[in-house]
Amino acid sequence: MAVNAGIFYSDAYLAIDLYPEEERERIEDAPPGLDLDPRSPWAFEWDGEELERGEHEIVSVTVFGLEQLTEPDFAELQRVRLPRVSCPELGLNDVEVAEVVRWAKQNLHGRGGQMWGWPREAAKSRRASA
Repeated sequence: MAVNAGIFYSDAYLAIDLYPEEERERIEDAPPGLDLDPRSPWAFEWDGEELERGEHEIVSVTVFGLEQLTEPDFAELQRVRLPRVSCPELGLNDVEVAEVVRWAKQNLHGRGGQMWGWPREAAKSRRASA
């Protein structure tokens, strides 16, 4: 079953929040067991409480330099275990996170800062902290 993702885009920066309606402690780190290239464009955030229990659950994926992504970058992302996502506002339903990033690369260039998929109050909070 796909989760409803929140998507934030600003210039070449794209963030996909897998649980935009949930408040979670977020810890940025690379996925365990995956040897990511140190120049990787991907940043991952984990649920902090899950990490304290020795469990690993990614809560968001961020990419810097969206327009410069290459096929090896997409292959690297597809090796990460992520849930399928939906963002109905963009017509994206039950797709892989990599598909959302491909869609964004093809469709969002030059559109300025925009957000989709967050509840109204959470979106205001995120804009204020950005």
